[in-house]
Amino acid sequence: MKKCSSYGVVATLVAMYAVKIVVKVSVGGYVRSPAITGDGYHNIADIIEALALLLVIIIANVERPGYPFGLKKVESLFALGTGVGLTLMSFKIAGGALAGLLEPWPAADAATRSFLPLPVFEPLRVGRTFLPLVLGVTVGSAVISYFVGRWQIRHGRASGHEAMVADGEETLSDGRLEIAIAIGIGAEYLFRIPWIEYPLALAVSGLILKTAWEIGRRGLRSLLLKSIGAPVETGLTDLMMRLPGVLGVEKMRTFFSGPTAVVIVKIISRGQLAAQRDLKKAIETVTVPVFESHGIGESKFYIRFAMPAEDYHRIAVAVSGSGATAKVAPTFAAADWFYVVDVDDGMNVRVRAHPAKAGTEAAGFLAGKRVRHLRCLKPGPDDTRLAESCRATVQAAAHSSLRSLGLA
Repeated sequence: MKKCSSYGVVATLVAMYAVKIVVKVSVGGYVRSPAITGDGYHNIADIIEALALLLVIIIANVERPGYPFGLKKVESLFALGTGVGLTLMSFKIAGGALAGLLEPWPAADAATRSFLPLPVFEPLRVGRTFLPLVLGVTVGSAVISYFVGRWQIRHGRASGHEAMVADGEETLSDGRLEIAIAIGIGAEYLFRIPWIEYPLALAVSGLILKTAWEIGRRGLRSLLLKSIGAPVETGLTDLMMRLPGVLGVEKMRTFFSGPTAVVIVKIISRGQLAAQRDLKKAIETVTVPVFESHGIGESKFYIRFAMPAEDYHRIAVAVSGSGATAKVAPTFAAADWFYVVDVDDGMNVRVRAHPAKAGTEAAGFLAGKRVRHLRCLKPGPDDTRLAESCRATVQAAAHSSLRSLGLA
């Protein structure tokens, strides 16, 4: 039922954009309005996005032999091609608008044409005779965009299709643009000042170029498997390290496969198979806000679990309170005690409590105790930096010892 409903929404979108393209380009060409014509060409991007969404629903999410990520790259190819096509359309609309703006100044027009291939200028058909037709197209299109956009958003949220929610938001923004064009053209026809049309056309051209850049960049980034970015990877690592049972996060690789963010990562944990399954579900759940904050609606994790190296080392636990009231502190800054635990072959062989230190004194104390890992309830950025400092100190000390023995 959900799939049929999604197909119905996409079919409605395709039909709406097809009608808009035909009507806007026809009417815009008839009255020689580059703004209306340009808006019609801009709807070509919308219809291609709707077809790409349909493609994803039909084939892109199906895993096939030899295609471990499905066929989501097809959407990326569509996006890249759309970006190139829209760029050419943007230049065409801008050229027509620039020719109209320069027409009253022949000298400037001739100088510009010496290095820019502008089209032949055709005057607008301005008059109250054409006003009902023009307003009917622009205002009617804006009203349709509003209702269809709201419908997309409602269905997308109900069915869990984030791409459809995003497309609905874009449909609403198209409606706002159409209202702006209607106001400008209405003033132009009522007061017979044709030059208003050309700045509007340049604005539409800029919008088309912006859309082309966003769509094309997204497609190219996905095709080249570009990393999603350090902010996302850092946020994912911080959340994973807060989960019980996660001892380390290593070898993280992120990239886009179509609209889906793919994360390949190695998790260090002592958990057995059942615990690893639960840990994978927890990672997929707690990391959703990180993706959503960067506009990513879908993600897929490929996790390899590994046991930690069972050697002798020390960990420090931040503890608040004492005796029966002792508990793990949220952060090391909030601790009353540092419990230094000696670990050998995965077993805690000795625990000693030390009064908590603050700031650089804490870093020096923990480094002096050769602490490799830190444990607290809700580690923050300061705790992450403290842990990295401790690990670096232990590694440097180990390397120095090996070098003194002639082994490094």
